[in-house]
Amino acid sequence: ILTESMILSYGDMSANSINRYDLYYYAGALYNMVVCWLKDGAKETSSQMAIQFLKCSNINQLTDE
Repeated sequence: ILTESMILSYGDMSANSINRYDLYYYAGALYNMVVCWLKDGAKETSSQMAIQFLKCSNINQLTDE
């Protein structure tokens, strides 16, 4: 579901582009952050987590060259 959401948000990458793997990388990172956040009791707000994810991932790099 996370990967599909990323594709909907950022578009599907060309099958010939190495950048197509970025979507899977970021979806996996987001999944792992959410799992850790929930296991730790979800002390931070979802907004704080979203901001931290964007800081960690530099999400604006999801572009196809």
